[in-house]
Amino acid sequence: VNEKKAEQLILLALEDITDRVRSEKILIENEARSKKERTLLHDFFTQTPAVLAILKGPEYVFEFANPAYMELIGNRNLIGKKLLEAVPEVKGQGFIELLDNVYKTGETFTGKEMPIMVEKGKGKPEQFFLNFTYQAFTNDKGETEGVLVFAYDVTELVIGRKQVEASSLMIRNIYMNAPAAICTFKGPEHIYELVNPAYQKLFDKRDLVGKSLLEALPELNGQGVNKILDNVYNTGEVFISTEIPVMLARADNEASEQRYFNTTMQPIYNEETKIIGVVNFGYDVTEQIMARKQIEESEKRFSNILSQSIMSIAILKGADLIIAFANDKMMASWGKGKNIIGKPLLKVLYELEDQPFPNVMQQVFTTGIPHYGYEEKAILIINGKEEVTYYNYVCQPYTEVDNTISGVTILANEVTEQVLAKKQIEESEKRFSNILSQSLMAVCILKGRELVVTSANDSMLEMWGKGKNVIGNTLIEVLPEIEDQPFLKLLDDVYTTGVPFATPEIKAILNRNGKREECYFNLIYQPYRDLDETVTGITVFATEVTKQVFAQKQIEESESKFRTLSETIPNMIWAAAPDGQKNFFNKYFLDYTGLSFEELQGDGMHKIIFPADLKKDLELWHHSLKTGEDFNMEKRIRHHDGTYHWHLTHGRAQKDMLGNITGWIGSSTEIEKQKIFSEELEAKVKERTAELQISNEELNQSNTQLDQFAYIASHDLQEPLRKIITFSTRLQDKHKDELNTEVKSYLNKIEVASSRMSTLIRDLLNYSRLLQHEKLFMQTDLNETLKNILNDFELFVHEKNAQIKSDKLPTIDAIPFQMNQLFSNLISNALKFSEEDVPPVIAITSRTLSEKEIQKYPAFNPLVSYVEIIFKDSGIGFEQQYAEKIFTIFQRLHNQETFIGTGIGLALAKKVIENHHGEIFADAKENEGASFHIILPLKQRDK
Repeated sequence: VNEKKAEQLILLALEDITDRVRSEKILIENEARSKKERTLLHDFFTQTPAVLAILKGPEYVFEFANPAYMELIGNRNLIGKKLLEAVPEVKGQGFIELLDNVYKTGETFTGKEMPIMVEKGKGKPEQFFLNFTYQAFTNDKGETEGVLVFAYDVTELVIGRKQVEASSLMIRNIYMNAPAAICTFKGPEHIYELVNPAYQKLFDKRDLVGKSLLEALPELNGQGVNKILDNVYNTGEVFISTEIPVMLARADNEASEQRYFNTTMQPIYNEETKIIGVVNFGYDVTEQIMARKQIEESEKRFSNILSQSIMSIAILKGADLIIAFANDKMMASWGKGKNIIGKPLLKVLYELEDQPFPNVMQQVFTTGIPHYGYEEKAILIINGKEEVTYYNYVCQPYTEVDNTISGVTILANEVTEQVLAKKQIEESEKRFSNILSQSLMAVCILKGRELVVTSANDSMLEMWGKGKNVIGNTLIEVLPEIEDQPFLKLLDDVYTTGVPFATPEIKAILNRNGKREECYFNLIYQPYRDLDETVTGITVFATEVTKQVFAQKQIEESESKFRTLSETIPNMIWAAAPDGQKNFFNKYFLDYTGLSFEELQGDGMHKIIFPADLKKDLELWHHSLKTGEDFNMEKRIRHHDGTYHWHLTHGRAQKDMLGNITGWIGSSTEIEKQKIFSEELEAKVKERTAELQISNEELNQSNTQLDQFAYIASHDLQEPLRKIITFSTRLQDKHKDELNTEVKSYLNKIEVASSRMSTLIRDLLNYSRLLQHEKLFMQTDLNETLKNILNDFELFVHEKNAQIKSDKLPTIDAIPFQMNQLFSNLISNALKFSEEDVPPVIAITSRTLSEKEIQKYPAFNPLVSYVEIIFKDSGIGFEQQYAEKIFTIFQRLHNQETFIGTGIGLALAKKVIENHHGEIFADAKENEGASFHIILPLKQRDK
């Protein structure tokens, strides 16, 4: 432009020098000012961080590019080059199209955060983001000569923002996919802003987002949650809580239910560290809490069952036998109070130290093998006085969840009265001993409508005539004979209605011990409820009164003065509210007293109780109401005819799963006749005791005579025999050449007969010793017994050239001397009864019997393990029809000339087996050998 102006000035100078001079002066001033402006503009273009460039013509030739532009594209040589020649990588990225539009239309284009891929000399394109403007510049004629490029590199800003957005997205994804229930509340009104799926699942039919807490969940009003949020929002204090209870509804139209949460609430801050909301992290732990409560309730129920059990129960922990639990029955048996809990057993019952019980418990604790005791004697100091007691008990290991043994459990029944009665009456009074040995109450739990037996105490199992293997079976599988009897329908009614059922002296037909029996029971069916009060089973309480019923029938038949009994023994059933107010009397109760239900309300019960018994009755009843303990009392109750009769009244609290008393159920059973019967029984026992004392004296005298006979047999009878044998031998030795054949034959027969008689006397003495049956049982290794016998028979075995093979034999509780006799007789017979000139083979094997095999023997104890030992020989055998005869004393299958013997050996073996509570039998074939089967218990019950 200035050059053109200069040309014009030169032309004008030809016309007017004055104007030229003036114009030159102005030109000089303008050039100076323009140069200064260009310098300032150049400095700005080169120093600004903005990216600047001038592109000339439609091919966009670089006329200018500032350092920032050069830095952006890697300091390439640009000036004078076309855009696509200098920066070829921009092709296809859309920039050429934008330039073309600006160049053609003259319209300015502005782009925000436009991405561009540029190679900065590293061989690999890099991405940048630019805010830029394309602006056309024109000449004096208004024609577009090129495009000015103004740009700013905003790459770091864009990447930073994208990272923030990605981070926010990641956090949101974590929130939305987290298993925890997460939500955010905005502002002081606690508006739901974000709710993840886990949180929404808690309220799967409710809309939350955009609503305030109490607007979305109005049932939370008054539960304190809103106040907690207020405190977090206003103070910034983090709130953390576990198992917080909240009443919530899943849907707007549903009822609220109890829920439990572990929750954390913490403030949300903005950039100025101002609290703008609250974030809530929570876990629904309702199922875990309810499961724990169920376990606690189950443990409490189990503890209650143990505490209320008629059995004496104790749990001892650790090697020191610390008393961790003892029910009232056990503490009463020991004569101790509840202050014994937590103390070592031998500190509380120091008198047991020299008795076998501590060693038994230590052995159970160490080995994990239960120990069963039957009528075992214990000496206890009760109220400062030494008392002798007897127990049936089981001591078994107490295991933890990981099956480690941490202590022992003792379940015991005191049987002192039964044992003493048995000692007095013995076998002639077994019926009375059985009455005394019966448990007063049998208990079992039946679960589900199918009535599966989940637990049954020993009294119930004994009453059924079954073992513990019935647990897990249905009631009809355990007692199929009751299918046509009323019990199943009664049980189903209780399960369906949830109403308890009680009845006295109901008749039942049971198959017990292989015999069909008519029985009578006092029964209570109590519904067994779950945590939600749903009936899930039935608890059965039973007392067998068969003997009482039969006894009453006998008394009725012999004494016409007593009224005719009905099908069941009179029994009054009553029920009461938790406060003790009676709200039910059965018809028998009303008929017996002659009073109506209304007359028995309030103080009406006082009218029927004997005045002298009333005070104690009220004290015991108030004590039971206060403590929840059972109510038990013998008292006199007025009959409607005005007479008083003794009754045994028993009441028991009915409790829900939380242990709250929901009512009382009880019964009053007349025991007037039982008292009379008891007095008659006591008189009969005294009379029988006197008879037994006389019998014992006679038995002692008989035993003395037997001992004298044994002495004579072992000394006075043996001595003449020894002389006969000695003189006979001397005659043959000194005069053998002088004696004729007939005399020699007679002397030989005398010697043989004398030897046989000596053997017979010795065998009879051995058999008589077995009859005394001294129970000196001890651990006996049968391998050692066999080894000793084979040493004794070494010469005989060698002469017979016999082979004797044996399995490894067990170690059992036995009388060692009798085991020696048993093995000696069996091996002697196997060697003796063999084919002549045929070497005998004897095989001795051993095995343990299964539970099913043990059940084949009624006399066997199902709680004891048994072993079978078989002596099999290859001898002459015998016909199977004689398999039982051979065990009879003096029974022989062969004559003396063929096989010598007394006929006592196998009878002696049978007696040994009987002394050890076992069985012996034989099977054989003639000329094919015989097998003798011996079954013995590993542990003796009366060891």
